[in-house]
Amino acid sequence: MKQKNIAFLAAVLLLPTLSFAQNGVRYNYTHTDGVLYDCSVYTDSIIINGATPGTVTQVSIPDSIAYGGTKRPVREIGAQAFSYSDIVSVLIPNTITELGYGAFEGCSMLETATIGTGVHTIWETAFASCSALNTLNFNAVSASVFAFSGSGVLDDCDELATINVGPDVTVLPEDLVGSVFPLVGLTTINIAAERMLPLTSGYFGHSVSGLSITVPCSQLSVYQSNTVWSALGTISANCGEIPDINICDSTVYDTIHVTLYDTTYVSLYDTTHVTLYDTVHITVYDTVQVGIELTGSNPVKVYTTNGQLVIEGATFGEPVALYDMSGRMIISAIIQKEKELFPLPAAGAYLLRTGQNRTQKVVVRR
Repeated sequence: MKQKNIAFLAAVLLLPTLSFAQNGVRYNYTHTDGVLYDCSVYTDSIIINGATPGTVTQVSIPDSIAYGGTKRPVREIGAQAFSYSDIVSVLIPNTITELGYGAFEGCSMLETATIGTGVHTIWETAFASCSALNTLNFNAVSASVFAFSGSGVLDDCDELATINVGPDVTVLPEDLVGSVFPLVGLTTINIAAERMLPLTSGYFGHSVSGLSITVPCSQLSVYQSNTVWSALGTISANCGEIPDINICDSTVYDTIHVTLYDTTYVSLYDTTHVTLYDTVHITVYDTVQVGIELTGSNPVKVYTTNGQLVIEGATFGEPVALYDMSGRMIISAIIQKEKELFPLPAAGAYLLRTGQNRTQKVVVRR
């Protein structure tokens, strides 16, 4: 009986400790990179109250911390947790949902900061007086800023030159830049999000202009036509090179609608020149029922007429072969004239090979 009482007493004494451990117990954790974190542990999350980087300058905040044998996601960086430390870069993981007041304030050596996708709450002056901050990678999908009296997240960040906006961002939060301190060093904004990001006049400061703004190809005309964005500077898109396009995938009198993101040429047996971001409308006045995807140089024209497959423009004397997608040869011949007629195969996709090294995809539609 006495042994049972001792066991019961031990269990009772442990209860407050266990409850406390799940509801805000303070815990010091040293990460693998050497940063010492002062944490509060909860059942389903961990809050970072403070951090001591020591000699560590490149900081990647952990997305989870193990406590009591269980890994818990890091959800919040508390008020002034990293303030006035000598870190040079910081990567905030996607698990973080909140950046506290002045979380990185006064980090005068901080050059690059990356904000993860999960951040939805940022308190004022989170990066204030980061006088060396040059690049901000902003990936928060939908964040709100809590600021007062014209303060913002980036107060006194006069060296901030580049803001990179991630592909998942849906909004640039109000008061990311406060009304008191404009980003006087800002020169470049790169936007990867395939959507228009609304912006209020003077968002980066009323004196900020002459910026170089890069947006996705699909959004160029949208941004250029927006009065607020266009007033900030030159808006461009790096769309890469787009090859000439041969459009033969339609039926008679269909209208083809193609939106282009670079200066290119659209060919329907004739060449039509189109300019940047034009939407091309081509009406087909020929019986074209074969689609062509170009994979070689100087492709031949392939189309149907009177129930036959026409191969036009291949070089006289060169071999021509049509294969189905399993590799079975359907047609094999030597070109003897400008237009060669063959029995029309069943509807489907084929590979046409002409000569020794020219191959193109052919889609037969019935």
